[in-house]
Amino acid sequence: MQQSATDDSEGTTDGDSSAYARPPDVWERVVRLIMRDHGTGRELAGRTFGQRPPRRKGIEMEAVTAAWERYAAGRTPRRARNAAGAATWLNWTQYPDHGPDESLLGPVRGRRVLELGCGTGCNLAHLATLGAVCVGIDIAPTQRAKAEARWGRVPHLTFRTAEVTEFLAAARPESFDVVLSIFGPVWFTAPATLLPLVRRSLAPGGVFAFSHRPPEHGEEPGGPLRDARAVARWDHSAREWAGLLASAGFSGATAEVIDPPVGESVGTLVVRAEA
Repeated sequence: MQQSATDDSEGTTDGDSSAYARPPDVWERVVRLIMRDHGTGRELAGRTFGQRPPRRKGIEMEAVTAAWERYAAGRTPRRARNAAGAATWLNWTQYPDHGPDESLLGPVRGRRVLELGCGTGCNLAHLATLGAVCVGIDIAPTQRAKAEARWGRVPHLTFRTAEVTEFLAAARPESFDVVLSIFGPVWFTAPATLLPLVRRSLAPGGVFAFSHRPPEHGEEPGGPLRDARAVARWDHSAREWAGLLASAGFSGATAEVIDPPVGESVGTLVVRAEA
């Protein structure tokens, strides 16, 4: 299983600093809690595409929600304006004022947009101001409260508290024209479970786009954390994501690693495909 985006601004935090500056032991404790019901990478590899996600016990979901609530509590609000002076903007990377913008999604006016792991809603609010009809989901209830407090008056913008696979499984087929996730559930959910659900939710020609940190050399997708017997992030390479997306019924998959700004060493993997 997965959960929430690590947050919605500058890729991984509500502030302008990278979440990777957070002490590794703190990050790993969060991941251990949110991923422990997934089993090992080998166990997940045996699951088939299109399999409906198993129902989770209440105590497991409580632990997942609590983990992301604790993580969200340490995030600072996104800046009121970016370097260009804009009050709303979309950022795919973990760095402020860096990387591609919403043009990666194509025209959004009038389109139905879903963000998986929307955090406090800053990226999604930007798309709503451009005329999209937006829904954002996040497992952490306080994230919804923050999003509604800041963006509740923006037209055609709705926030929901929900676990991603359960939300998608319950949604009607072809409910959305665009699905995006920025350092969110795609990074934390078994592709065999998530990708077919996303594909099912998209209308023909719909766009699916997401970003996360590129895999480090020697990392095993879905493999155990260095210091914990739990499944880590799904750190697939661009080529691996292309194959997984094709297997789930997507076409035209593209992926590139956005170079980091000067002084930083970790880039951002950005992936896009069509239904």
